[in-house]
Amino acid sequence: MRIFLAPLLLFVSLPVFAQVEPIETESFLVRIPPISQVYLLLITQPNIRGVKSSAHSTLPMPDINQCEKEGKRWKSTAIDGINGNDKSYYCVKGSK
Repeated sequence: MRIFLAPLLLFVSLPVFAQVEPIETESFLVRIPPISQVYLLLITQPNIRGVKSSAHSTLPMPDINQCEKEGKRWKSTAIDGINGNDKSYYCVKGSK
């Protein structure tokens, strides 16, 4: 008799276990403010007539003063094959 009652008790109690209510969770939107950053743009213009391409590099800088200092250094440093008039730089404020 016990053998027949055990499955019956399990069958009767199954719907109680199956009716689990979902747990409500709250989601929090985490907003991280953009981190301001200064970028140094180094630009090399082509010195060949008819060529319309240019080369550039973007470097992150700690602040605008350091950017100006490094830009002036780039402009004044002699590089073989590149005329000083073909080099320029820009300091741009942006965000990461």
